[in-house]
Amino acid sequence: MKANSGLSESGHRAGSVLLTTKLADLMITAQKYQFMRGLQVLIGIFPQIRSVRIAFIALVLMRFICTPVYALAQGKDPDYAKARIFQLQLRFDSAQVFYNRCRDRYAMDSSALMIIDKRIAECSFGNSAIRHPRNFVITNLGPAVNSPFEDYAPVISRAEDVLIFTSRRPDGNVSMKKDESGKYFEDVFIAQRKEGIWRSARNAGPPINTPYHDSDIALSADGSMLLLYGEQQEGDILISYKRNDRWTAPAALPFPVNTKYRESSACFSPDENSLYVASERPGGFGGLDIYKISQLQNGRWSDPINLGPVINTKWDEDSPFADYDDKTLYFSSSGHSSMGGFDIFKTTNLVKAWTEPENLGYPINTPGHDNYFISAPDGRRAYYSSSRAGGTGEDDIYEITLPEELRRVAPAPEEITDNSSPDKKMESLKLIVYFSPASSVLSGNQSARLADWWRQRSWTKGATIRVEGHADAIGGSYSNLRLSSERVDAVVKWLTDHGLPASAAEKKAWGEQKPAATNDDEREGRELNRRVEITIKNQN
Repeated sequence: MKANSGLSESGHRAGSVLLTTKLADLMITAQKYQFMRGLQVLIGIFPQIRSVRIAFIALVLMRFICTPVYALAQGKDPDYAKARIFQLQLRFDSAQVFYNRCRDRYAMDSSALMIIDKRIAECSFGNSAIRHPRNFVITNLGPAVNSPFEDYAPVISRAEDVLIFTSRRPDGNVSMKKDESGKYFEDVFIAQRKEGIWRSARNAGPPINTPYHDSDIALSADGSMLLLYGEQQEGDILISYKRNDRWTAPAALPFPVNTKYRESSACFSPDENSLYVASERPGGFGGLDIYKISQLQNGRWSDPINLGPVINTKWDEDSPFADYDDKTLYFSSSGHSSMGGFDIFKTTNLVKAWTEPENLGYPINTPGHDNYFISAPDGRRAYYSSSRAGGTGEDDIYEITLPEELRRVAPAPEEITDNSSPDKKMESLKLIVYFSPASSVLSGNQSARLADWWRQRSWTKGATIRVEGHADAIGGSYSNLRLSSERVDAVVKWLTDHGLPASAAEKKAWGEQKPAATNDDEREGRELNRRVEITIKNQN
């Protein structure tokens, strides 16, 4: 069990502090029981102990009840409480004075020292960070999005005109219930940006929201899949599909994405073949660790791969975001070198290893909670939620203009440029072929297009070709999935007949899950959804 530096929370954000507090309560109950049993034995042996003053007995009892871990977790130690206030006010030197007093007092308690030493290290890092601020421009999204209550977990459309987020506001809340913390249940809200202005957020309504905690987690790059957090088991990752501008009822993803332990958040990889999942499953380095789980060609999920001790610590790692360049990962952590609470970190995949996580620094990070970071497609902006001072409520959602050194160097996938001529766009490595209704047969016209494209690009050793099949929404979902798979097979057969090694083809059938256009009409609607997308990857 690892300690968490945040406040007690429930729902999506239920963290280790609440668990630590409950554990402390159990420890105190056990110690109190042992003390009272010992007192009864002593009274039986030495009846004169009954004459001991009640005040003295109460003092001894309090020494058992108020253990260091319990006192720190509950904020009952006055020096620790003062230190935490100074830390939140960025008065790190003053905070360290009071943390050191606590350290002297609890020098014999290793559990308390672990927490206090972590706080002292945060103050030391915070002092350095505020002396070397980075050139972030951080803009509150304003009262149309944020409320006096907690607003967090932003996800945004590729065009940056639709924002989905979680709020604990009472206005528009589906259930209007409060949990044990006295806060309203989480609900998912949606805001739209028109003419550069965010319009008032509205509740996403059912089936996304229920009478219980409902929180969004991630949105796929094309906006067709939404990940959510559900309270099943200890906490599960759910998925909803967008069909005809409506979201389907969220359903829990299978094992090993979800376990009987808590899965708090997740994100898609840019190619949507993998998930990065924050989970408390056994075998990790701490409470919440980040894992990568990939979907295989047969539709099943691979064994989870822990991202390792470079990223995961004995504290919490949460809210991962895989950037559009397919090699950069942002995540939140209460470990590593941080200012307190959760800080935002960045790491890069160097094929065989992840780089040492980089704290994004001040002012994006504060001694409070800073998390749920997501990058915009152009790599120049980002969005996140923070409990920083000056907001509308407890947690607010912000837009960030990134400093030059943090902007994405590699362009988004569909903006690949020719390295030999930076000013010239590379000839497309992607082709879309279309099919007739209810057919998986390549027409003569589409075969000719495919042949012309293939002659110009062909396949080179080391490259792979991803072939994804789609269908319109006419007919049942199962039959459409099968039809899209047959379309993939038809295209792969054509490619292998023309020189592509079968092992170089990656196949994926989506059925009607990812429409390119509306299914309400035929022309420039359903006809665009009956397609196979072919993409050459790792092309030299």
